[in-house]
Amino acid sequence: MLRSLLFLAMSAALWAEGSKPTPGLTVVLDVKGASISNQTLTEMRVEIRNILKETGLQVDFKFRTELLPEESFEDLILVQFKGRCEMDQQPVLFDERGPMALAYTHTIDGGILPFSTVLCDQLKTSIRAAMWGEDFKRGNLLLGRAIGRVLSHEFFHILANTSGHGKNGIARRSLSAAQLIADHLNFNKFDANLLRMRARQPQPDATLQMYLP
Repeated sequence: MLRSLLFLAMSAALWAEGSKPTPGLTVVLDVKGASISNQTLTEMRVEIRNILKETGLQVDFKFRTELLPEESFEDLILVQFKGRCEMDQQPVLFDERGPMALAYTHTIDGGILPFSTVLCDQLKTSIRAAMWGEDFKRGNLLLGRAIGRVLSHEFFHILANTSGHGKNGIARRSLSAAQLIADHLNFNKFDANLLRMRARQPQPDATLQMYLP
């Protein structure tokens, strides 16, 4: 369900003759109201590109503030960040309240929208359970890795147009704190092939329209 603070509409559109849409998947980052470190953003981009490279999708990143109203893209996802997306360098008291949503993708009337939200405060609480010692000195890097993985999970729902989950890998129903910051985590072969087939299908040009109150 879309929240009143932000509305995303993706409309099929043909560009004027001679215009070309941006190739591949464009991820638009909306960081308004959120605090996020450069190291976290850099690691998040690296992680998403590494995870999606086996699917054949070339990923580009843009900040929402960089977009022009008339821009068109081959494929586009908007990501909104909420909370403080920066890790403390020292351990803090872990508040264990059971399973928490770390990110979610918006839907309307059962349809999956290309619009995901990352809940940074919940995500930080989750990965702290798997961090110890020197991990806290590279906390922003690990947070960026975790964000990249939860977003890749949400991108699976969007790009495959499914609310289902994989048996293992990035697309599984839930990811543990240890999996979110481990050295490697990818899609399994079946899920990667599903996205690879989707990437080969021609997509309509997409024009992004965002309205704020």
